[in-house]
Amino acid sequence: MKQTLDLGPQDEITFEAKLSLNNEKMLRETIEFKRITGTVRDLDKNEYPVILLSCDSIKQVKRKVVESVHRNKPASQIPSIDSFDLMYIVGTTPVILRDIDKAPIVDGWRKLNTLADYKVVECDAKFAMIPISTDSEHSSMSPTIDRRKTSFLTTKKYRSKGNLINTGLNGDLDKEEPHQLYHLVKPSHHNSETDALLSSSTKMMSEVFLTRLLSTKGTLQPYVDDLFQNVFMSDDRVPPAIKYLFDFLERQAVRHNLGQNQNYIHTWKNNSLSLRFWMNIIKNPHFLLDINQTPTIDSSLNIVCGVFMDSCSTSEKGLTKDAPINKLLYAKDIPRYKANVQVHYEQVRNMTGYRTDFLTNLPGVGLNTSVAVMELYHIAENYQKQLPFSFNGNSPLQNLKFASLIDPNILSSHSIV
Repeated sequence: MKQTLDLGPQDEITFEAKLSLNNEKMLRETIEFKRITGTVRDLDKNEYPVILLSCDSIKQVKRKVVESVHRNKPASQIPSIDSFDLMYIVGTTPVILRDIDKAPIVDGWRKLNTLADYKVVECDAKFAMIPISTDSEHSSMSPTIDRRKTSFLTTKKYRSKGNLINTGLNGDLDKEEPHQLYHLVKPSHHNSETDALLSSSTKMMSEVFLTRLLSTKGTLQPYVDDLFQNVFMSDDRVPPAIKYLFDFLERQAVRHNLGQNQNYIHTWKNNSLSLRFWMNIIKNPHFLLDINQTPTIDSSLNIVCGVFMDSCSTSEKGLTKDAPINKLLYAKDIPRYKANVQVHYEQVRNMTGYRTDFLTNLPGVGLNTSVAVMELYHIAENYQKQLPFSFNGNSPLQNLKFASLIDPNILSSHSIV
C-alpha cells in the first residue's frame, strides 16, 4: 500500500493522496509532477538509488531518502529525518534543501518548498546527507534561510491541518505576519469562497475520480485477497487456540438454547476473534510490525477494515445509488469474502483430533494464572455495580459466591497486589 501511495503526489499537511483508496482522502486537484530517479550519498559516503517526485516536500524527500539508504531495516532502526540535512548537488554551488524559506506570504498562506521549487525536475539528480550544522558554513550554500531561523518551523507542529504559524524569533521573521502553511492544496475548511471558485476549474470530474479509485483498488486487490486467505485459513493451519475458543462458544450456545441460531454463534465468533483481534491488527499493523504507519496509509487501511467488517457481518445491507463510494467499491467482492468467512467457521467447527491441553504444554511458556486473574479483576472493577445482580437470584453461579468478590475493597489495586 505504501509503495502504491508513493507513486503519486501526497499532501504533507492534509494527508490527501492521488492514489488513496479512501475517496475522502483522495487528492482531487490536478497536480503536475515528474518522476525523478536520482542517487543519494549517505553520511558514510555510500551511494544509493532513490526515486522521488518533483512535487514532494523536502520532508517527504528526506523520508524517501532515509528509507532508500536503510532499506529492509525496521522502522525503529531508521534514523529520524530531523537528524540530518539534505544537500542537492548541482553545478559548483550545492544547495541545502529546506521545507520553508523566505517565500512570500500570500493572503495569510505560505507554501512548503518542493523539489520543483529548487528546479529539481530531471533524472540523475544527486543528493547528499550531511550532518546538521548550526553555523553558517553550510547555510551559505543555500539561497534561502539559515537553519537557526527555520528550525522552529520545520518541526512536526506544522503537520496539523491548517496550523497557524506564529513567528516569534528575533530577526526578520519577527516582522512576518501570522500565516498558515500548505503543501499541494490548501486545507478545504480554510479556503475562502474565492479560492473555491478559482480552484473549481482544476477539480477532477467525478468520473475520472471514480476511475482512479478503481485503478488503485485493482492494484491492491491481490493483497486484500491474500489478507482474507491468510486470516480465514484452511483447517489444517488453524491454531488449536481458535478451535478451543470456537468450541467453547458452540457449547455456550447450546447451554443457553441458542444452538439452532447460527447467526448468534457467527456473531460471537466475529466479536471474539475476527473483529476484536484481526480488525485491530489490520487497522494498526504497527502494533505487530516495526513499521512507520503514516496518516495517509491509515486512511486507506480504514477502507480495508470496512470491507473486513462487512464481510464478517451476517446481515445483508442493500446498496443504493446514494451509498458511499467506499461501499460501492467492494460491493462485488464482499459476497465472495463472506463465503470465505462462512467456510472457515464451518471448517473449524468440523475439525477433529486437536489437543485441549495446548495451553499448559507450550514449550517454555505455560499459562500465567496470576496475570489472568488480574485481568479479570480489571474487567470486574468496571462493572462492580452490575455484577452482584447477575450473580444473585437464580444465577447458577450463586453457590460459587462470586457476588462476595464484587466488593470495592477487594477490587482495589492494593488488595489485588
